[in-house]
Amino acid sequence: GFGGRVTDNSNPKRPKYYNSPETPLYNKSRSLYGLHRAKQKCRQSGIAYLTEGYVDVLSLYQHGIENAVATLGTAITPEHVRLLKGYVREVILVYDSDEAGIRAAQRSIGTFRKENMDVRILVLPSGYDPDAYLFEFGPESFTDAAEGALSAMSFLLDAAIKKHGLSVEGKIRILSEMKGSLASVHDSVARSLYIKDFADRIHVDESAVLEQVREVIFENKKKGLSRQHYPPKQLSDGPLSSPALRIEQQITSMMLQFPEILTEIHHRNLIEDFENETLKSVCQTILKHNNGSDGRVSELIGLMDDKKKRDMATSLAMKEDAWTREGCLSLIAQFESIRNRRKTAFLVQKMGAADDHEEMLSIGNEFQREKEIQAGIRQ
Repeated sequence: GFGGRVTDNSNPKRPKYYNSPETPLYNKSRSLYGLHRAKQKCRQSGIAYLTEGYVDVLSLYQHGIENAVATLGTAITPEHVRLLKGYVREVILVYDSDEAGIRAAQRSIGTFRKENMDVRILVLPSGYDPDAYLFEFGPESFTDAAEGALSAMSFLLDAAIKKHGLSVEGKIRILSEMKGSLASVHDSVARSLYIKDFADRIHVDESAVLEQVREVIFENKKKGLSRQHYPPKQLSDGPLSSPALRIEQQITSMMLQFPEILTEIHHRNLIEDFENETLKSVCQTILKHNNGSDGRVSELIGLMDDKKKRDMATSLAMKEDAWTREGCLSLIAQFESIRNRRKTAFLVQKMGAADDHEEMLSIGNEFQREKEIQAGIRQ
């Protein structure tokens, strides 16, 4: 394959790079220029600079920055990303700061996200491509700038603000444009943090952003894009002390996402047996203010009187779980089983510590009543 770069940049509509067409041996969607020389430095640093063209790679190499590669006149493909994943943990996109470069970076972010690979974007000053920047400011300035490369979400938000402005109409357009990107962040904690930052940056209520993002997630689930179809076996919000506590988090998440189950939760009086007081309070608020219809989660969270409760509810509301009634009832049954075993063990312990026959008889009667209650629940 052959390629070349134009020397006259006066026509912005003309491609900067021209490449020969693909052949059985020359597959541009699976090839990265310079990788054969860069792969050792890529492995050592864990980072690769991905540029728009080979002249940028040559310039970086000339200035001592050897972990750089470029595409060959094509957009980033999943094959490119998977190829890079074999060498590095993170990619820094180094595109021109013109409109075409911004659009190329925006398209690339989605490809990296689908392949679950970390990507940041180095935004150069207006009018500079990597080659011009290096020759004017030098490699040290370039690497310093690379350390401050933007996260994908920050880059997308900056581009949206620049495009739409921060008027009321602009904020509406920004949220409409960004909610899909926020919803596509699979890690619920990371998504929650991005939503907080997003709301702060454009000065809107966090709960309003949360509601919009949840709608996108719900629509994706209906289209069959959800990653989970049953209650998750384990949540990733940090260490928990018992299986019961993990299930309490799952039940809270279920109540926020599947309000149709609230009547069943209330009927079985589950929440009173929660061990975690914060989760208990969150669930009590949900039961008190939600009538079992599709109530607004953001409004429920706003009613909570403590930041810790609001943060916990926000995180749990963003879990990507496709709840069904059968899945909910299965989770409830798990919790009731744990609750029943806990109550039985407590009564056996009380009986063993009883001082006289009358006390043992009283506890025995209590034990029998508990067994009858449990049998009634199972029926």
